[in-house]
Amino acid sequence: MTKRLLNDEQDSYLRTIAVGKSVKECTEKINSYFGTTFKTSQIRNYKSNHNISSGKKPWEFVDHSKQRIMTDEQDAFIRDKARGVGNDELTSLFNFTFKTRYTVKQIKIYKKNHGISSGLNGYFKKDHRPWNKGTVGLTKANKTSFKKGAIPPNYKPIGSERIDAKDGYLYVKVSDAPSPGLSRFGWRLKHQLLWEQYNGPIPTGYNVIFADRNKRNFDIDNLILVSDAELLEMNRQGLIFEDPELTKTGASLAKLNRKIYEKNAKKC
Repeated sequence: MTKRLLNDEQDSYLRTIAVGKSVKECTEKINSYFGTTFKTSQIRNYKSNHNISSGKKPWEFVDHSKQRIMTDEQDAFIRDKARGVGNDELTSLFNFTFKTRYTVKQIKIYKKNHGISSGLNGYFKKDHRPWNKGTVGLTKANKTSFKKGAIPPNYKPIGSERIDAKDGYLYVKVSDAPSPGLSRFGWRLKHQLLWEQYNGPIPTGYNVIFADRNKRNFDIDNLILVSDAELLEMNRQGLIFEDPELTKTGASLAKLNRKIYEKNAKKC
Protein backbone atom coordinates (compact mmCIF):
# COMPACT_ATOMS: atom_id res chain seq x y z
CA MET A 1 0.00 0.00 0.00
CA THR A 2 1.37 3.39 -1.02
CA LYS A 3 2.18 5.67 1.92
CA ARG A 4 0.29 8.96 1.90
CA LEU A 5 2.31 12.14 1.83
CA LEU A 6 0.15 13.79 4.52
CA ASN A 7 -1.32 12.25 7.65
CA ASP A 8 -4.98 12.79 8.54
CA GLU A 9 -4.32 15.95 10.57
CA GLN A 10 -2.22 17.50 7.79
CA ASP A 11 -4.78 16.50 5.17
CA SER A 12 -7.58 18.13 7.16
CA TYR A 13 -5.50 21.29 7.65
CA LEU A 14 -4.73 21.51 3.92
CA ARG A 15 -8.40 21.21 3.00
CA THR A 16 -9.19 24.00 5.46
CA ILE A 17 -6.65 26.49 4.11
CA ALA A 18 -6.70 25.53 0.40
CA VAL A 19 -9.63 27.70 -0.67
CA GLY A 20 -8.39 30.91 -2.26
CA LYS A 21 -4.73 30.10 -1.78
CA SER A 22 -2.04 29.11 -4.26
CA VAL A 23 -0.06 25.87 -3.95
CA LYS A 24 2.95 27.89 -2.81
CA GLU A 25 0.96 29.55 -0.03
CA CYS A 26 -0.47 26.20 1.09
CA THR A 27 3.00 24.66 1.19
CA GLU A 28 4.39 27.52 3.26
CA LYS A 29 1.51 27.35 5.75
CA ILE A 30 1.73 23.57 6.19
CA ASN A 31 5.49 23.67 6.71
CA SER A 32 5.17 26.54 9.17
CA TYR A 33 2.31 24.91 11.12
CA PHE A 34 3.72 21.36 11.31
CA GLY A 35 7.45 22.08 11.06
CA THR A 36 7.70 20.02 7.87
CA THR A 37 9.76 20.54 4.71
CA PHE A 38 7.32 19.63 1.96
CA LYS A 39 8.10 20.89 -1.55
CA THR A 40 5.60 22.88 -3.60
CA SER A 41 5.56 20.13 -6.24
CA GLN A 42 4.62 17.54 -3.58
CA ILE A 43 1.69 19.58 -2.30
CA ARG A 44 0.56 20.31 -5.86
CA ASN A 45 0.49 16.60 -6.71
CA TYR A 46 -1.20 15.76 -3.43
CA LYS A 47 -3.97 18.30 -4.04
CA SER A 48 -4.48 16.97 -7.55
CA ASN A 49 -4.57 13.31 -6.44
CA HIS A 50 -6.98 14.00 -3.55
CA ASN A 51 -9.35 16.45 -5.28
CA ILE A 52 -8.40 19.45 -3.15
CA SER A 53 -9.12 22.69 -4.97
CA SER A 54 -8.36 26.34 -4.33
CA GLY A 55 -11.48 27.40 -6.19
CA LYS A 56 -9.40 29.54 -8.54
CA LYS A 57 -7.68 29.14 -11.91
CA PRO A 58 -3.85 29.05 -11.93
CA TRP A 59 -3.58 32.35 -13.80
CA GLU A 60 -5.52 34.12 -11.01
CA PHE A 61 -2.55 33.67 -8.67
CA VAL A 62 -0.09 35.36 -11.05
CA ASP A 63 0.71 39.04 -10.66
CA HIS A 64 0.29 39.95 -14.32
CA SER A 65 0.80 43.64 -13.58
CA LYS A 66 4.54 42.90 -13.64
CA GLN A 67 4.32 40.93 -16.89
CA ARG A 68 1.86 42.99 -18.92
CA ILE A 69 2.81 43.77 -22.47
CA MET A 70 -0.14 46.16 -22.83
CA THR A 71 -0.75 49.66 -21.58
CA ASP A 72 -3.84 50.38 -19.47
CA GLU A 73 -5.53 51.80 -22.56
CA GLN A 74 -4.75 48.73 -24.64
CA ASP A 75 -5.86 46.39 -21.86
CA ALA A 76 -9.17 48.25 -21.56
CA PHE A 77 -9.59 48.09 -25.35
CA ILE A 78 -9.20 44.30 -25.40
CA ARG A 79 -11.63 43.85 -22.53
CA ASP A 80 -14.17 46.11 -24.24
CA LYS A 81 -13.91 44.55 -27.70
CA ALA A 82 -13.26 40.89 -26.86
CA ARG A 83 -16.85 39.83 -26.18
CA GLY A 84 -18.26 38.06 -29.20
CA VAL A 85 -15.15 38.67 -31.33
CA GLY A 86 -12.70 35.98 -32.49
CA ASN A 87 -8.96 36.25 -31.86
CA ASP A 88 -8.10 36.86 -35.54
CA GLU A 89 -10.58 39.68 -35.80
CA LEU A 90 -9.64 41.17 -32.43
CA THR A 91 -5.93 41.13 -33.33
CA SER A 92 -6.57 42.93 -36.62
CA LEU A 93 -8.72 45.55 -34.93
CA PHE A 94 -6.21 46.01 -32.13
CA ASN A 95 -3.22 46.40 -34.46
CA PHE A 96 -5.09 48.86 -36.66
CA THR A 97 -6.18 50.95 -33.68
CA PHE A 98 -2.79 51.11 -31.94
CA LYS A 99 -0.53 50.74 -35.02
CA THR A 100 1.07 47.63 -33.51
CA ARG A 101 2.10 44.25 -34.91
CA TYR A 102 0.94 41.77 -32.28
CA THR A 103 0.31 38.23 -33.49
CA VAL A 104 -2.92 36.33 -32.94
CA LYS A 105 -1.02 34.02 -30.57
CA GLN A 106 0.15 36.95 -28.42
CA ILE A 107 -3.37 38.36 -28.12
CA LYS A 108 -4.76 34.90 -27.36
CA ILE A 109 -2.20 34.30 -24.59
CA TYR A 110 -2.76 37.78 -23.14
CA LYS A 111 -6.50 37.13 -22.93
CA LYS A 112 -5.94 33.77 -21.26
CA ASN A 113 -3.46 35.17 -18.73
CA HIS A 114 -5.78 38.02 -17.79
CA GLY A 115 -9.05 36.12 -17.70
CA ILE A 116 -10.54 37.82 -20.78
CA SER A 117 -13.07 35.69 -22.64
CA SER A 118 -14.82 36.25 -25.95
CA GLY A 119 -17.67 33.94 -25.00
CA LEU A 120 -17.33 32.22 -28.37
CA ASN A 121 -17.11 28.49 -28.98
CA GLY A 122 -15.00 28.77 -32.12
CA TYR A 123 -17.89 29.10 -34.58
CA PHE A 124 -19.24 32.27 -36.21
CA LYS A 125 -22.87 33.00 -35.55
CA LYS A 126 -25.30 33.24 -38.45
CA ASP A 127 -25.19 36.65 -40.15
CA HIS A 128 -21.92 37.50 -38.34
CA ARG A 129 -20.29 40.55 -39.95
CA PRO A 130 -16.51 41.02 -39.50
CA TRP A 131 -15.47 44.46 -38.25
CA ASN A 132 -13.50 45.19 -41.45
CA LYS A 133 -15.85 43.73 -44.06
CA GLY A 134 -15.83 45.84 -47.21
CA THR A 135 -13.14 48.18 -45.91
CA VAL A 136 -10.03 46.47 -47.35
CA GLY A 137 -8.45 46.09 -43.92
CA LEU A 138 -9.62 49.41 -42.42
CA THR A 139 -12.56 50.22 -40.16
CA LYS A 140 -13.97 52.61 -42.73
CA ALA A 141 -12.83 54.50 -45.79
CA ASN A 142 -11.53 57.97 -45.02
CA LYS A 143 -8.99 60.51 -46.23
CA THR A 144 -6.16 58.55 -44.58
CA SER A 145 -7.14 55.24 -46.18
CA PHE A 146 -4.70 53.61 -48.60
CA LYS A 147 -5.59 54.24 -52.19
CA LYS A 148 -4.86 51.90 -55.08
CA GLY A 149 -1.24 52.27 -56.10
CA ALA A 150 -0.21 54.00 -52.87
CA ILE A 151 3.15 52.97 -51.40
CA PRO A 152 2.98 51.79 -47.74
CA PRO A 153 5.14 53.84 -45.34
CA ASN A 154 7.15 50.75 -44.36
CA TYR A 155 7.91 49.77 -47.97
CA LYS A 156 11.52 48.76 -48.64
CA PRO A 157 12.84 49.14 -52.22
CA ILE A 158 14.68 46.34 -54.01
CA GLY A 159 18.29 46.32 -52.89
CA SER A 160 17.46 47.20 -49.30
CA GLU A 161 19.20 45.23 -46.55
CA ARG A 162 17.99 44.12 -43.14
CA ILE A 163 19.30 41.99 -40.29
CA ASP A 164 16.95 39.25 -39.14
CA ALA A 165 16.37 39.50 -35.39
CA LYS A 166 16.09 35.72 -35.02
CA ASP A 167 19.04 34.28 -36.94
CA GLY A 168 21.26 37.40 -37.17
CA TYR A 169 21.84 36.98 -40.91
CA LEU A 170 21.83 39.89 -43.36
CA TYR A 171 19.07 39.75 -45.99
CA VAL A 172 18.78 41.65 -49.28
CA LYS A 173 15.48 42.46 -50.96
CA VAL A 174 15.52 41.14 -54.53
CA SER A 175 11.84 41.26 -55.42
CA ASP A 176 8.58 43.00 -54.52
CA ALA A 177 6.66 39.75 -54.85
CA PRO A 178 7.19 36.35 -53.18
CA SER A 179 8.46 33.60 -55.45
CA PRO A 180 9.99 30.11 -55.11
CA GLY A 181 13.35 30.22 -53.35
CA LEU A 182 12.67 33.57 -51.70
CA SER A 183 11.46 34.41 -48.22
CA ARG A 184 7.91 35.62 -47.74
CA PHE A 185 8.49 39.17 -48.98
CA GLY A 186 11.15 38.57 -51.61
CA TRP A 187 14.27 38.68 -49.43
CA ARG A 188 17.40 36.51 -49.78
CA LEU A 189 20.48 35.88 -47.69
CA LYS A 190 23.26 38.24 -48.76
CA HIS A 191 26.07 35.69 -48.44
CA GLN A 192 24.19 33.29 -50.72
CA LEU A 193 23.74 36.00 -53.35
CA LEU A 194 27.43 36.88 -53.25
CA TRP A 195 28.49 33.25 -53.57
CA GLU A 196 26.18 32.80 -56.58
CA GLN A 197 27.62 35.89 -58.28
CA TYR A 198 30.99 34.12 -58.42
CA ASN A 199 29.96 30.48 -58.74
CA GLY A 200 26.43 30.25 -60.10
CA PRO A 201 23.26 28.88 -58.47
CA ILE A 202 23.59 26.98 -55.19
CA PRO A 203 22.87 23.28 -55.84
CA THR A 204 19.89 21.72 -54.11
CA GLY A 205 20.87 20.24 -50.76
CA TYR A 206 23.83 22.57 -50.24
CA ASN A 207 24.56 25.50 -47.93
CA VAL A 208 26.92 28.46 -47.92
CA ILE A 209 28.61 29.05 -44.55
CA PHE A 210 31.06 31.62 -43.15
CA ALA A 211 34.55 30.16 -42.70
CA ASP A 212 35.30 32.40 -39.71
CA ARG A 213 31.76 32.24 -38.26
CA ASN A 214 31.47 36.02 -38.77
CA LYS A 215 28.10 36.72 -40.39
CA ARG A 216 29.31 40.14 -41.52
CA ASN A 217 32.44 38.99 -43.36
CA PHE A 218 31.27 38.74 -46.97
CA ASP A 219 34.69 38.22 -48.53
CA ILE A 220 34.20 35.56 -51.20
CA ASP A 221 37.14 33.59 -49.75
CA ASN A 222 35.25 33.43 -46.45
CA LEU A 223 32.26 31.68 -48.00
CA ILE A 224 32.26 27.87 -48.21
CA LEU A 225 29.81 25.61 -50.02
CA VAL A 226 28.98 22.39 -48.12
CA SER A 227 26.25 19.79 -48.49
CA ASP A 228 23.56 19.26 -45.87
CA ALA A 229 25.25 16.02 -44.80
CA GLU A 230 28.68 17.67 -44.60
CA LEU A 231 27.31 20.57 -42.53
CA LEU A 232 25.66 18.10 -40.17
CA GLU A 233 28.99 16.28 -39.81
CA MET A 234 30.82 19.56 -39.16
CA ASN A 235 28.37 20.54 -36.45
CA ARG A 236 28.52 17.11 -34.83
CA GLN A 237 32.32 17.00 -34.81
CA GLY A 238 32.82 20.68 -33.94
CA LEU A 239 34.65 21.40 -37.19
CA ILE A 240 33.57 25.04 -37.61
CA PHE A 241 36.09 27.48 -36.16
CA GLU A 242 36.79 31.20 -35.99
CA ASP A 243 39.98 30.47 -37.94
CA PRO A 244 38.84 30.22 -41.59
CA GLU A 245 41.66 27.85 -42.56
CA LEU A 246 40.69 25.42 -39.81
CA THR A 247 37.05 25.54 -40.92
CA LYS A 248 38.05 24.83 -44.53
CA THR A 249 40.10 21.88 -43.32
CA GLY A 250 37.09 20.79 -41.26
CA ALA A 251 34.92 20.97 -44.38
CA SER A 252 37.37 18.78 -46.27
CA LEU A 253 37.46 16.30 -43.39
CA ALA A 254 33.65 16.21 -43.22
CA LYS A 255 33.50 15.58 -46.96
CA LEU A 256 36.01 12.73 -46.62
CA ASN A 257 34.09 11.21 -43.70
CA ARG A 258 30.85 11.30 -45.69
CA LYS A 259 32.49 9.54 -48.64
CA ILE A 260 33.90 6.83 -46.35
CA TYR A 261 30.49 6.40 -44.73
CA GLU A 262 28.70 6.16 -48.10
CA LYS A 263 31.25 3.64 -49.37
CA ASN A 264 30.87 1.45 -46.32
CA ALA A 265 27.08 1.74 -46.55
CA LYS A 266 27.18 0.44 -50.13
CA LYS A 267 29.25 -2.57 -49.06
CA CYS A 268 26.73 -3.39 -46.35
